[in-house]
Amino acid sequence: EHFYSRASSTLAPSKWQSFASSLG
Repeated sequence: EHFYSRASSTLAPSKWQSFASSLG
């Protein structure tokens, strides 16, 4: 969760959200 939180904060949240949505 820490890695995801940091990544989402560093990178575009929308991109990560789309990626997470793709995983389901």
